Amino acid sequence: MVEDANADGYIHFCGYRKDLTSVYKTADVAVLTSAYEGFSMAILEALGHSCPVVSYNINYGPKELIKDKKTGVLVPAGDTWTLQRTLSHLLANRNILRHYSHEAKSAMTPYSQKNVANKWVNFIHQIQG
Repeated sequence: MVEDANADGYIHFCGYRKDLTSVYKTADVAVLTSAYEGFSMAILEALGHSCPVVSYNINYGPKELIKDKKTGVLVPAGDTWTLQRTLSHLLANRNILRHYSHEAKSAMTPYSQKNVANKWVNFIHQIQG
């Protein structure tokens, strides 16, 4: 499909990668097109690397992590037209992507190892009475 659309000059399938740090650091935007998702580690990792995310606004995950129009964009589930327009707009307006990227890392503070560990410790103390 990529070759048929003459998109092989800019769409590349890299296969499995153990560490995506270099990918996130060089990406303009991460895109999640899942129809169903739980707590999305892909979104969390992208935002943790200051990579803005565009995702379908599906149940359980994207809207809990992406601050719409602050760290990325949520588009209606399955709406490929809005997804395409959103991506085109963002790629044509790099200042918006830079702003989202700047906001992304700080938005992930609640999910840092330290904060999650503190929440578990507090929870354990509460149930121990």
